[in-house]
Amino acid sequence: MAGEIGLTGVDPNGLFPYFDIFNVGVYGGTQINSNAQNNFDVNESLSWIKGKHAFKFGFEYLKSQSNATSRAGEAGGFNFDYPATALPGYAGLTGTGQGMASFLLGRVNSGGANVYASDSYERSGYYAGYLQDDFKVTPKFTLNMGLRYDLYRPTVDKFNHLSWVDMKQPNPALGGLPGTMVFATPNRRTGVDQFNKGFAPRFGLAYSLNEKTVLRAGYGLFWAAGGYVRASNGLYTQGYNSFNGLSSQNQGITPAFLLQDGWPADRFPAPPFISPTTGFNSGVRILEPDDAHPPYLQNWTLNIQRQLPGQILLDIAYVGNKGTRLQSRLMPTNHLDPRYLSLGDLLFRSIADPAVQALPVVQAFPVDPVTGHHVPFAGFESTMEGSTTLGQALRPTPQYTFESGIDANGSQNRRFYEGTGKSTYHALQLKLEKRFSHGLSFLTAYTWSKTLTDAESQFSEFSGFVENPYNRKAEKSYSINDYPYNLVVNYLFDLPFGPGKKFAKAGGAAGKLVGGWKIAGIQQYQSGGPSIIVNPSFYNPLFPLVGSYGWITRPNVVPGVPQKSAAVLSGHFDPNRDTLINPAAFETAAPYTFGNAPRTSGVVRGFAYLNEDFHSSSARSSMSV
Repeated sequence: MAGEIGLTGVDPNGLFPYFDIFNVGVYGGTQINSNAQNNFDVNESLSWIKGKHAFKFGFEYLKSQSNATSRAGEAGGFNFDYPATALPGYAGLTGTGQGMASFLLGRVNSGGANVYASDSYERSGYYAGYLQDDFKVTPKFTLNMGLRYDLYRPTVDKFNHLSWVDMKQPNPALGGLPGTMVFATPNRRTGVDQFNKGFAPRFGLAYSLNEKTVLRAGYGLFWAAGGYVRASNGLYTQGYNSFNGLSSQNQGITPAFLLQDGWPADRFPAPPFISPTTGFNSGVRILEPDDAHPPYLQNWTLNIQRQLPGQILLDIAYVGNKGTRLQSRLMPTNHLDPRYLSLGDLLFRSIADPAVQALPVVQAFPVDPVTGHHVPFAGFESTMEGSTTLGQALRPTPQYTFESGIDANGSQNRRFYEGTGKSTYHALQLKLEKRFSHGLSFLTAYTWSKTLTDAESQFSEFSGFVENPYNRKAEKSYSINDYPYNLVVNYLFDLPFGPGKKFAKAGGAAGKLVGGWKIAGIQQYQSGGPSIIVNPSFYNPLFPLVGSYGWITRPNVVPGVPQKSAAVLSGHFDPNRDTLINPAAFETAAPYTFGNAPRTSGVVRGFAYLNEDFHSSSARSSMSV
């Protein structure tokens, strides 16, 4: 414990501190992580058959509790560098000082400590009920009708230690400028709405055209647990926990403080910080009222099954799927409006720059009574120290930054629980199946499909291609999982040789040699997925201003130029020498503009997937290819 080694100014019950000693190593640094979860689930179902009806009823109640503690750095982390013990005037020479000597003297070059005023006590609930009727209208016609209702309760904190930024609510500390930190109260426990419209109808039918042909159709709507109702990345506790750091003001020659004196009390404010100014000049976590509206899927099918001679079943189906309110990274939060990109390099200059102050858009800002500069709010230059560029001043909420890092909690000024994505899937599915008879069984399935989406996944590596969050239409493209053609064949053939078979019926050694052999195989042929084509320079310098969860830029497509390379078009592609893409078909977009290439290209696709597995075996041996 920190108190047991005499360290003051930090949590005396904190675990052992972290020491980073220059040229010696890192020591200590411990943490505690615990998560106790309770789940209470009550569900019941009932079936009732009456005449031509088969009724089903049911309900479910689920309550979840998660009590999580994550403590690291409560006892502080301390860095000891060589300048504190270097010879006067030679602090820049590492040979004149030692990190260990600085440590023994307790001369801290820099330090930091976490302070926790709250743990996480998540509470959420779920209610559902359904009814269904399978109605056998006639011996040849059956109707399936059902309705389900899902009610997801948004996650709250047991003690209401929850906070979020409302991007539209006026901030009283800034004279009503939009964007303020809101803290939960017993009357407003979260920043999201309760969604009460979770009705999910289901409908299906089966009609026997004749004894060998059946027509089937169906439609269903399905709600899913998504958005803030699941709060899988923890509650937002901004203002309840904090990190405090302190550094030497002259590159370590004079220490930030002496270890034996403990952390300076006047430089260690302890949370909670219940103030509308919390989060200024940092990335913040944002909630919008509809972030708890769950995603939903609509599925529909129409298929015909026909029994063919030889115990072969033919199935032809059209399958459709539409996803709505999918987890996404599409909407602008605190991104710079692209109409300001015409200002070019001025966006990265200080707001105090005379050239910036002369701009009409800046002249429209009020004048700061202290500095005399036109700024978005009084005190902008002191509040946003280190982030006082024109680009920052033109953000929708200039009091908050947009950091380039990404962490698991999505804390970089984003709606981590945004759900505005959409997807569509349409497919023609053909299946030919033969059950085992006369020594043969097989299944042949072919799918011709198309999948479009603007939200691949909630994870950045899949949804990190948003180039301009103010232009959502440009993000709709082929899914990275779009494979238009897919053929799968599997079969088992019992060879007709040997005793009891049609050929080579002789017994003895010859019969044992040729009898009992089987051949099986699985073959799959699938078209390649779409390509992702970006500019040669992967990093987007505009990312701190306009980037979303990704930081790439897309090129412009050159009209009339084939996007596939000449080798691909000629049919003589050599992977050791040739490329799939024709570089001349794309050109880098002009500075401060966005390219018009799609998010994914269906024109240039990756290699097809071809896989063939064969296996032959008998009771005595086997061979695979």
